[in-house]
Amino acid sequence: MKAKVKDKIRIIRKMNDWSMEYQEGDVFTVESTWYGGVNVTSKTGVPLSLDEIEYEVIAAEGAEDSAQSPQIHLLFHADTKQGLERCLAGAEALLLQCQKEGMQGKLEILAEYEALLCLKSGAEAEERIEKLTKEGVKIYACLQSAREAFLNQEELSGCVRTVPLGAALLAKKQMEGYGYVKY
Repeated sequence: MKAKVKDKIRIIRKMNDWSMEYQEGDVFTVESTWYGGVNVTSKTGVPLSLDEIEYEVIAAEGAEDSAQSPQIHLLFHADTKQGLERCLAGAEALLLQCQKEGMQGKLEILAEYEALLCLKSGAEAEERIEKLTKEGVKIYACLQSAREAFLNQEELSGCVRTVPLGAALLAKKQMEGYGYVKY
């Protein structure tokens, strides 16, 4: 989801390792937007330009109308290459359906084991993954599975988030009321 002026955002992936003005987990209010991200002001008053992959939108001022529209919360889960392809296709189709029907929601994908190979930098699906993350879909890779497949976190696409244990993410999302689709 694109951020708008006055939206609250949370830093999820710090891209500028040298800056001490922001850290992962910090929350800012959007002051202006640009084609690739947003502009905010740090706690010390320093202006920051943040790229879209660095943050997630957490709330908007006056978002009462979005509370009225239907909400979908769905987690896709794959542990094979074919399963991940079906997850990506399912997320793409569901995004289109949500747009047509004016629904809002959160779509997330968890990849484990063999499916992680599709999330590597330079993999065939990387362009689709980047497009989905720009549309607000969160894509997670299980680090335990990556270790078992002898993959380093650095080998994964920059759009992919990592979680220590996929099963823990599944349990958390279930407690939050997410629907679940396994491919």
